[in-house]
Amino acid sequence: MIPTTVIDHFLKDIDDGVYDNFGSMGAMLFPGLHSDSYRDYLKVPENEDGIVVIGTLMHSSVESILQPGDVMTQIDNHNIDNDGMIQIYGLRLSLSEVIESKQIGDTLELIFFREGELKKTTATIALNRTVFEKARQYDRPPPYVCFAGLVFVPATRNFLESWGPRWPQEIPFYLRYLFSHSVKLNTDRKRKEYVVLSEVMSDEVNAYAYEFKSQVVESINGVNIHGLQDIYNVFKQSEDSFYTIRFMGNNRILRINAEGARHIHQSILEKYDIPAEARLETKP
Repeated sequence: MIPTTVIDHFLKDIDDGVYDNFGSMGAMLFPGLHSDSYRDYLKVPENEDGIVVIGTLMHSSVESILQPGDVMTQIDNHNIDNDGMIQIYGLRLSLSEVIESKQIGDTLELIFFREGELKKTTATIALNRTVFEKARQYDRPPPYVCFAGLVFVPATRNFLESWGPRWPQEIPFYLRYLFSHSVKLNTDRKRKEYVVLSEVMSDEVNAYAYEFKSQVVESINGVNIHGLQDIYNVFKQSEDSFYTIRFMGNNRILRINAEGARHIHQSILEKYDIPAEARLETKP
């Protein structure tokens, strides 16, 4: 059964012919006020309930509004209890229900305590997605870049689920760690997404590259990789004799002969029946 609130949101969303998806808070929350000591430390009055902010997503719509240690007590006139729940529709639900009932670009009012001082502000609803996309993507052909038999894709939940129903246990440890902790691990404000060497279409030019399969690309020829577009640009624009590919958490380096790669590139696409060397898209 699909809740009527979800249906209503969807119909309003597509009214302009474009589906924008559901927004999010863009903040990490912690039910810390159950501890009287923590409440005193944050200087929150005894008669106030609320949820503690422990961090915000990089580039999120609340990054410049909320700080770690803030205690949210109201959202759009709904009182927030110590578990982060509110009373809405006659039910006790997560405060995210208020956010998800609004459209991207709508605003909401937040009331919170900071160092004992009561503050009120307005926040804008946005996608506020993490660098490592944790939600399933539907009706979007997976983007990729294939060069000299090396296939690169963004690190997303869709990609991880290619390991099968037991993907949380089956995926490589590094990807599992990155998926769980990318919010804290990523300190590069230019990063749009992590890019993985997902497959190797075997050829003499990419011999020994298979051992780097499923690893996250850090740089190519000294160019830091912030997204799939960077991969495409480096292979198209570089005139170096070798492509030097470095991977996160790995001291070993993959080197590909550039002249040989460019020479055999089209033949590999045809050999493995790959329709195009790339399918790119702009990440929201």
